[in-house]
Amino acid sequence: MQRCQLSIILPLFNPHTGWAKELISSLINLSTYFVNVNYRIVIVNDGSTKISDNEIADVLKSNTSIVYCHYEKNRGKGYAIRQGVRELSADFYIYTDWDFPFGQKIVFEAYQQLVKGNVDLIIGKRNATYFKSLPWERRIVSESLKLVNFVVTGFKIGDTQAGLKGLSQRASEALLTTQTDSFVFEFEFIRASLKEKITYSFIDISIDESVRFSNFSMKTFYREFVNYIKLFF
Repeated sequence: MQRCQLSIILPLFNPHTGWAKELISSLINLSTYFVNVNYRIVIVNDGSTKISDNEIADVLKSNTSIVYCHYEKNRGKGYAIRQGVRELSADFYIYTDWDFPFGQKIVFEAYQQLVKGNVDLIIGKRNATYFKSLPWERRIVSESLKLVNFVVTGFKIGDTQAGLKGLSQRASEALLTTQTDSFVFEFEFIRASLKEKITYSFIDISIDESVRFSNFSMKTFYREFVNYIKLFF
């Protein structure tokens, strides 16, 4: 198994048109921050059906640091992140969405916090601007979830679902104990980390102005609500 100092995990599922060029541009910008770091980009194709082999080939040709893995059936973000952690042995792991909704610089800042060695887990904390950018249905759900999570975690962590986390090896082991495949896996991960007394700190993140949010379908909302409730039992 390959080993590196940092593994940056990017789950990918049915991205919008033009995603390949967008990702290539993002990775070029990312490389300007990690000049002297031995890092790898792990792209996990979570059973996408709307991307072409040519697009994948273009992305892989653009950067020799990319490790690409895929599987046929869509399993969910939680499964994809765990798969990405298993793909490489690294000192540190950072995961975010493939389109870098919080930019590339924040990934480097999270890495800088990790290498200081003071904590094992860096948790992205979204600011008020982020939530104001959401469609109103998603905003209500997200704000409500923050409140519930804050209470359930003993008034420690409200924003468990930010989508950007930095992990030491110890924190990555806690992540691999999770079993939830959908995006609410992050709540399970945070609970597992608190149970294991993993040290953590926050990093403030803001949304890139170019990012456009879609609304949850009722089917998606119901599925994730059920997954969330299951975590309590």
